[in-house]
Amino acid sequence: MRKISLLVAAAFAFGAAPFAGRLGLVGGSLVLVVLGVALALAASQAADALSVGSGALGALASGILITVSPAAAGAALAGLAFAERSTRVRGNVSRAVHVGMSVIAGALAGVLSNAFVSASPAVRGVAIGMSAVLVGLPFLIDA
Repeated sequence: MRKISLLVAAAFAFGAAPFAGRLGLVGGSLVLVVLGVALALAASQAADALSVGSGALGALASGILITVSPAAAGAALAGLAFAERSTRVRGNVSRAVHVGMSVIAGALAGVLSNAFVSASPAVRGVAIGMSAVLVGLPFLIDA
């Protein structure tokens, strides 16, 4: 059940991130921070300071980078959301693979969710669902 919360949080985060700028400066920032923290809490499956802080930092980095590159914004959001979980992975090689998977999956999810912003709702829903599944890939490595 906890792993499904990551899919839900990732779907909300990557689905709403392209539209957050339409809410104004304060509203968009607040939405991004709440979604980033929710994604980090779902990724770490524990409420602690590192996951909340890295989620907020991921939201900040994503909000800044979204104007430059959707891939960089998604990579920052997912990579920092999984930061606390990455510290729990045993072994240097496994940890490097976990970090790499989270960054690459986040970049792919960011591109995918931003590519279909103006598509029909059905296509947009499929893109958001695929983005959420991609973000869940680092769960394949045990922590």
